[in-house]
Amino acid sequence: MMKKINSKTKKLPLNSINLMSYSQLHALTKHDKLKLKAGGNIDMLDIGVMQAILDIHPLPVTQSSENNYYLALMPSGFLERFKAHPLSAKLTVSLLVYPQEAAARLLTIGLLYSPAFSMSLALSGNTIQERLLCFKKHSLPCPTKKVLANLANVLPSTFR
Repeated sequence: MMKKINSKTKKLPLNSINLMSYSQLHALTKHDKLKLKAGGNIDMLDIGVMQAILDIHPLPVTQSSENNYYLALMPSGFLERFKAHPLSAKLTVSLLVYPQEAAARLLTIGLLYSPAFSMSLALSGNTIQERLLCFKKHSLPCPTKKVLANLANVLPSTFR
């Protein structure tokens, strides 16, 4: 049984965080096959929605040996996209700060275990469509298909 890894949580302004990738992160992800598309326009995205997304996705990091910057142990594409938002100065990011000696284990968990588990839970466009219908049925606020498609860089017809 693996020993629990302790972390400390820090919440910092998004625009002032001094962040670099952990030295091995690029080498471990360089062969990732991603569907790169021009980023959707996030200017219309409500600042509260963006903050909530940041709050539910803390970034695992370790501190540099000089303690003057953080080293990301996972890629985080939405952090870069959110930095481009006109109101990004109002956003804060949650960091899970782990000791340096836990970095290799966290890379294994974050880059192998977590994505493998997520594959079994992957949502299809049809699932998003069904959820949208349920939200409307229950009179809950929800974005339009157009907004979701813009964020996912797909056509709205993907959600049917």
